[in-house]
Amino acid sequence: QNYPDVGGAVVNHGVHKTYMQMRVDSAPGDYRVQVFTAPATSCNGSAAQGEVLIGDVTVHGGFAADIFELPELPDGTLLTATATAPDGSTSEFSPCVSVTPTSAVYRSDNGHFYEYVPAGGTQWTYARTTAQSSTLLGRVGHLVTIADAAENAFVRALPGGGFRAWIGLSDAATEGTFVWVTGQSLTYSNWSSGEPNNFGGLEDYVEMFGDGTWNDNRNLDPTYPTSGYLIEYEFPS
Repeated sequence: QNYPDVGGAVVNHGVHKTYMQMRVDSAPGDYRVQVFTAPATSCNGSAAQGEVLIGDVTVHGGFAADIFELPELPDGTLLTATATAPDGSTSEFSPCVSVTPTSAVYRSDNGHFYEYVPAGGTQWTYARTTAQSSTLLGRVGHLVTIADAAENAFVRALPGGGFRAWIGLSDAATEGTFVWVTGQSLTYSNWSSGEPNNFGGLEDYVEMFGDGTWNDNRNLDPTYPTSGYLIEYEFPS
């Protein structure tokens, strides 16, 4: 019986949660996966030895990796897991993974992580490039895209709120036609009053205000620079 394929684990101390990515690469069915802390002495081989049980979840075998929430753990905690199949057989322990810190927050209803990066005076184009070179649990990020009011509210409430932060929306290619960095067309918007106004004919990039409304701005506003940018990491829900 194969052990769980653990892709990694991160902890967000701001929301007091640990997130673990894993799958069971076996026949379809519900597998009971138990997650344990592991002593360092058992983590130098291909499989580990469990120490303290910290999580007990159900994983559907044969599907893509999913994200599971665990209690907040200290940075550097070593984790391992076993899988019990529908027939009652239990696997050996998986190889260890070490918990690393993150400021990204998980949204369970769509399986995505969102992260506010404080970086005052950053150009939108630089923020886009940096977001696309950022990774979390093996997934590449992008500036946030927002599909509806619920997602907008979630992003607005991220730790570090009160920001003026870049989102992944621009009409630089065609004035007046706003497109997300992922290529999706704009179907939901939450513009601030009087926006977008393309003030001075220079405003092609969109930021979110602390109240959750949006404003078009130039690539770098020397008078009112943004405070940072917002990254989204997409995982299968």
